[in-house]
Amino acid sequence: MKNHFKTAIIVTLFNLLAEYSLRGINNFKEMPLISILLFLNYLPYFILLEDLTARYKLKDYQFALAASFFGLLWMLFGPSVIFIPPLFLGINWQRLLFVILFWWVPIQSVLPFYFANRISARNWQHPLLSRKKFTLTALWFLGATLAFRFFAYSFNNILGFFVVLGLLIMNFLVFKKSIAKKEIEEPIFRKNAVLDLLSIFMIIFFVFSATRLTADPDFHFLTYLNKTALDVGIKISFIAVLIMLAQRLFSKKSISV
Repeated sequence: MKNHFKTAIIVTLFNLLAEYSLRGINNFKEMPLISILLFLNYLPYFILLEDLTARYKLKDYQFALAASFFGLLWMLFGPSVIFIPPLFLGINWQRLLFVILFWWVPIQSVLPFYFANRISARNWQHPLLSRKKFTLTALWFLGATLAFRFFAYSFNNILGFFVVLGLLIMNFLVFKKSIAKKEIEEPIFRKNAVLDLLSIFMIIFFVFSATRLTADPDFHFLTYLNKTALDVGIKISFIAVLIMLAQRLFSKKSISV
């Protein structure tokens, strides 16, 4: 298995655990096909993100910009919680900021990429995606994202759509400017005890939540989630991101992704 693809697989499995920490094993038993769709949605995203990371030798802040771009892209085409009232300019800003800043970027992208490269170091010499393969993978990601509309009611509105589109364009321009000067040297992977422990803790929590916090399934945020698992998961995610941020600020060293 090519090294870049192996990284994407590991990160995808990490995210499936994160998904089912909220959905629960009960949801998996009732709707097993959703797990396949989740896999098919996450995998192309992480293949693209891994390719960009290897291509431009992204630092953590550039990586975060790339991840947030795909997060906004999912919100634009998928049945996103950011279109559920209360709204301002067609958007629920509280949910948008939480999903991007506490879930999508740090917990679902930065941490699992660190973890994946911790257990299987990136081979920078492996070939990157051709323009054709990159485009086809992006279309795969968009197709899988659109497929979720068959499983959840969509609250999208015209104003909100164009606001997210504007955010997406601004995100792209900032990311493009950040990589204008392509790095030549391969980044050195830095082991981090805090991130090691946090990665292991999150995996243990995901498994515990998926198997134990399953007593109160309810319809939340366009899909069926376990209420206690959601409440606890939000608090755990908030604390985990604060730990990551504190570690990054105090160490003054880029998180290896």
